[in-house]
Amino acid sequence: MDAITTNSLSRRFGDMNAVESLDLTVQKGEIYGFLGPNGAGKSTTINMLLGFPPPSSGSGTVLGYDLEHESVAVRQSIGVLPEDFGVYGRLTARKHVRFAIETKGANDDPDDLLARVELADVADRTAGGFSTGMKQRLALAMALAGNPDLLILDELSSGLDPNGAREMRAISREVGYTSPGRTLRTRFGRSYSGFCRPS
Repeated sequence: MDAITTNSLSRRFGDMNAVESLDLTVQKGEIYGFLGPNGAGKSTTINMLLGFPPPSSGSGTVLGYDLEHESVAVRQSIGVLPEDFGVYGRLTARKHVRFAIETKGANDDPDDLLARVELADVADRTAGGFSTGMKQRLALAMALAGNPDLLILDELSSGLDPNGAREMRAISREVGYTSPGRTLRTRFGRSYSGFCRPS
């Protein structure tokens, strides 16, 4: 079973074709860079994989679940770092991760997930004072809750300086190989040279 398959997947908004006849296969154990210029439909495609919105036509599966009819199961089975992730400034890093664990009905140790993204030393700090890079890593820790077989990272290095982007890629590369079928998407192809390859 592939991690992601789409067949002629399309999404229209009125008269505009945001995504047209997309055929895509992402194998388990593969890190996949989903690249393209602004307006090419990358975000719309990712949203369709999550069930928001459903496709206008075509079909697809994520971890064997049908995109249109089993979107809740899809969202429960994957981890997502969304492009527009925001933190609750008064909550600690640990409480953020604990919330993600409870939402997934998982039994992970929040401190273990924070350690995997190099935030163990700030577990009790409120997230409002975190840098952009720390917030991205916190979002990644939350995405890892439940040890998902598929990880979708949208705009992994958004808002980061070159050093922060390198650190984030290194961390995501490490966690991306801890279980099969993880997926990476970014707009900045040059930043991912030599990064996207089968495990």
